[in-house]
Amino acid sequence: MKTDLECQLQVIAENIKWFRKSKGLKQKELAEATGINLRYLQEYEAGKQNITIESILKIADALDISPCELNVLSRIILDTPLDHFFEMNHRQLEEIDIAVAARDD
Repeated sequence: MKTDLECQLQVIAENIKWFRKSKGLKQKELAEATGINLRYLQEYEAGKQNITIESILKIADALDISPCELNVLSRIILDTPLDHFFEMNHRQLEEIDIAVAARDD
């Protein structure tokens, strides 16, 4: 079972990728816009690299979104469009349910 940190990194990773693609950007273009090394950006999107707050702020700015939008739990509260969640696989949705239930306890 994934740790809380691993789950959160995966949520952020999926959201970075989803927003980047929705803006029609390639990874290289987002890396250039943020000043983040392409390899690090690729690892962020794969959920394999811890992401710094500074990088979250740079990515959010380049994607013209709030940094909070990279956190799926806050996006649920803000009534996120469902198309994003339908693109996520079933296992990720189960992890979100578990995280939300744990938060409510």
